[in-house]
Amino acid sequence: MQQAWRSLKLPGKGIISLVGAGGKTSLALSLLAEAQEKQLPAVLTTTTKMHWKQLAQFRPIVSDSAAETAGRLALRQTLGQTAAWVSGWLGEKAVGVAPEEVDWLLEMLPEAVVLVEADGAKGCWLKAPACHEPVVPSGTAVTIGVLNTRALGKNLEGRFVYRLPEVCAVLGKEPGACVELRDYALLAASPKGIFQHAQGRRILLLTGGEKNKSFSMAAFMDCLHAEQAKIELCALAHRHEKTMRLEVLEVQEV
Repeated sequence: MQQAWRSLKLPGKGIISLVGAGGKTSLALSLLAEAQEKQLPAVLTTTTKMHWKQLAQFRPIVSDSAAETAGRLALRQTLGQTAAWVSGWLGEKAVGVAPEEVDWLLEMLPEAVVLVEADGAKGCWLKAPACHEPVVPSGTAVTIGVLNTRALGKNLEGRFVYRLPEVCAVLGKEPGACVELRDYALLAASPKGIFQHAQGRRILLLTGGEKNKSFSMAAFMDCLHAEQAKIELCALAHRHEKTMRLEVLEVQEV
């Protein structure tokens, strides 16, 4: 088992956008913790929405302006602190910042790592995006697409699947049909799948390894190759029961 940063070959600076369903926030928090251990100046933000409890520990900077935010972030980074950045609050949700502001922030802090939760899935394990999703900053160096293997063998239902009509359209299936291994490859490879609007390198991360220990990476790689997925790496991960961090079990080049 490996830490995500090294095994996914992530850069030490730049924008890393997270899309898909079933583990984006866990991945973001794991990467932020690893960045702090590596003493990388890092900030977590979103271009959609996140629950305030997920960000409260980082004392979020609230501003819709990168120019206003940059100085405050630079000070925290000088003190060795990680930070979060949102534009405001709406009930229990943190409201994200505009993608162009994320790009502008990196121009002002070019040595920083900016982790962006760029998609929403309301806790579901699978999704396909609406036409306006995901909201990926144009300067993104790496887009990591997340899908959760816990849906394998389940039926296509709203309990597990976000934007069910869109998912069924990508898979060519009806609601209630069984989720098969090939369906994950289709959601990763389709122009209307999770990497819609992706920028930079594409990495697919399959989560839920702790719940689906029979998942065959070799068989899945055959599916990805058959669909000619434009992905650099594919990794299988699980969440450590004590640290609650995502750890990578296996990585394959596509």
